Amino acid sequence: MTLLTHMRQVNISKGGFLFPAAQYLSTAIQNYEEEFLITIPTKVTDEERSIRITAMIHAEFLFIHPFREGNGRTARLFVNLIAALKHGFESFHFNRIIGHRAGEYIVSV
Repeated sequence: MTLLTHMRQVNISKGGFLFPAAQYLSTAIQNYEEEFLITIPTKVTDEERSIRITAMIHAEFLFIHPFREGNGRTARLFVNLIAALKHGFESFHFNRIIGHRAGEYIVSV
């Protein structure tokens, strides 16, 4: 079972924003792997750099929006795994990113 077999088959939008068309998702995921995932350093000791790397990975995944539901939960789980397993940091506390702080997180990308 691969990610590609469970990706959405329909075009979707949210708040007037149209996510990439379903017919281009396999290409978008392939580009995501090549441009973002393969380039993740094996070890990062600087917490600020880890945050920047995972923020870009998080944002791009949400932009692609490969599933009909659960994209945010999947992205948060994914970047927490990267932060912990690859970079050796604790999980991010996304519940603390509220109100005006959410904008700070988005801008950091």
